[in-house]
Amino acid sequence: MPQDQVAFKISPQKQDQSSESGGTSSDAQGVWINISNAYGRCHCCFFCNKMQTKLSKHVERCHADEIEVARLLAMKKGSEERKNAFQLLPNKGNYYHNKRVFASDYGEIIPVRRPSNPCDAHDFVPCPSCLGYFPREELRKHVVHSCIGRDLKSLRPTSFEIRMQSDIVSEIYSQNLKHVPKLIQTMRQDSLTMVIKHDDLIRQLGENFLTKLTTMDDTRKHHYVGQKMRESARLLVQFRKTTKSDASMDDLLHHQHNDSVVEAVHRTAGDPDMTTEDSDGCKHPSVALKLGHDLRKLAMIKEGIGIKKENKLQRKEAVKFLKLMDRDWKNLVSSPALSTISARRLGKVEELPDSEDISNFSSFLAKEIETISTLLSTKKV
Repeated sequence: MPQDQVAFKISPQKQDQSSESGGTSSDAQGVWINISNAYGRCHCCFFCNKMQTKLSKHVERCHADEIEVARLLAMKKGSEERKNAFQLLPNKGNYYHNKRVFASDYGEIIPVRRPSNPCDAHDFVPCPSCLGYFPREELRKHVVHSCIGRDLKSLRPTSFEIRMQSDIVSEIYSQNLKHVPKLIQTMRQDSLTMVIKHDDLIRQLGENFLTKLTTMDDTRKHHYVGQKMRESARLLVQFRKTTKSDASMDDLLHHQHNDSVVEAVHRTAGDPDMTTEDSDGCKHPSVALKLGHDLRKLAMIKEGIGIKKENKLQRKEAVKFLKLMDRDWKNLVSSPALSTISARRLGKVEELPDSEDISNFSSFLAKEIETISTLLSTKKV
């Protein structure tokens, strides 16, 4: 590779001089971004890990026997599908290259668009859908409006969901489970806690919450996160009863189990002993709503783990489960739960005060008025 295409490492002391010349954006940790506008930008090939200036021609000539490349070349020339596939191909190689750079704490990262001014390389994070690296503050705008790796007509993810998926994909939680083990030790040691201890996804959900909730004091945060994990464990227990299996949360988050998941959610939000049925709907409709949010987060965690481990099957299962949730969850769970809450609120009987209490209160007010009037008339107030 020609030397003029490489952004060489510079010392932190010379960073300002380099910034003025427009060469590289560097930080003290040894990770930098090339901000030069010179022609000949390189991308990392996903198949051979070599830097290439003409990646599309490289994969056609050298990797045509790869299944993914063969499928891409079979697409109609000039079609939108082929164009998008060729745009996504550099992102994949660059994503794994950037992961290696951050892991070694030395090297140049390759974003989708190079910045025009010097900036911190650690401000760039990956899009969970197309794997391209973008500035953290621009990621939501990209995911919602222009990401070609997701269906823009699907349900729009929230900022929290985008940040969480990006953190998982960029391996923010690579030093796995720093806080959850300590929290589990403080929880009531019952059957639900045992489920939590042996399920990776539930523990990862707790770790994500503990990492994100920085403004909450430790006592409240631990109580809240502990309850969220216990809710998920309770759902998993009901799912096991429904399917008569020893399933994990990873097994639950499968599109083929959608009906069983919905049934398990209704059971978890209903009678705890499952011995009676409430004619007015589930006993705890708010629990059904909370479980919907938790399941969405768990599915996104599963998808992120699949991306990190290059497990296409795991990622595909999570994506299909989320699509089914987008399509069916509102009708099967959310709307009935909200209707139950609304009906109970409207049908709630407001008890009027007892007539004797009103009479006593009226007598008290009359005496107070008389006393104060007497004081005012004698000018003793």
